[in-house]
Amino acid sequence: MSPQNTICIKDALEEFLLSRQAMRCSSKTLRTYQSILGRFTQWLEKEGVQTANQMTSRHVRRFMSQISGTQWL
Repeated sequence: MSPQNTICIKDALEEFLLSRQAMRCSSKTLRTYQSILGRFTQWLEKEGVQTANQMTSRHVRRFMSQISGTQWL
C-alpha cells in the first residue's frame, strides 16, 4: 500500500470528529466521541497501531473487552 493511502490514527480521529461536526451533531455527542475515541486512539498507539489501515476488528474487540465495566466520562 502506498503512503498516500494511509492515515495516522490521530488524523483519522480528527477527520471523523470534523465530519460529525459538519453533520451538526450536538456538542455533547462530539464530547462523547472525543472522550471514547481518544482513549481508543491512545490504546491503539500503545498496541503499536500507527495507521488506520493497520486497525482490525480484533483490536476493537480487545479494547472493548478491556474497558468493559469502566466509567467513561
